[in-house]
Amino acid sequence: MSNIIDVIYGVMLILTIALTMVIVLLVLNQLSAESSVQSTFTSEQLQPITYAQNAIGLFDYMLVFIMVMYCIAAFITAYYVRTHPVFFVVMLVLQLVVIAVSALISNVWTQIASDPVFLPVTNTLTFTPLILHNLPIIVLVMSSAIAMISYSTPGNPYEQYRE
Repeated sequence: MSNIIDVIYGVMLILTIALTMVIVLLVLNQLSAESSVQSTFTSEQLQPITYAQNAIGLFDYMLVFIMVMYCIAAFITAYYVRTHPVFFVVMLVLQLVVIAVSALISNVWTQIASDPVFLPVTNTLTFTPLILHNLPIIVLVMSSAIAMISYSTPGNPYEQYRE
């Protein structure tokens, strides 16, 4: 049951990273455009802005890495944490809630990504829009796999307490 709650945290983490990345890229692009218009800065002084833009552009790949590592960690945790079959119904209800929340987050991303202010930045990202547009499907597959792994572990979870 706690693994499903971890999925909620993961979804919120993905949204936070994506929004932070978009806002930072927007600020850096505007700073770069304003500083290139003014002739008071030399190219050597503008070089850190270019480096920062390139570094933030790598956050798109970092989001994929975080997703993969989060899935692997959740699967390992689901395998080693023993659960009782009574909680399966509660897990199904929580799974539906998590899928509904991820659909809301996907809609929020769609609204932000289609905003004319953020559109130039979101068009430069490759994986972030793909992940966030398909977030309900990703969450459904991930939470179903967690449930299958969690409730298919061999043995009785309370076997160790019997004498």
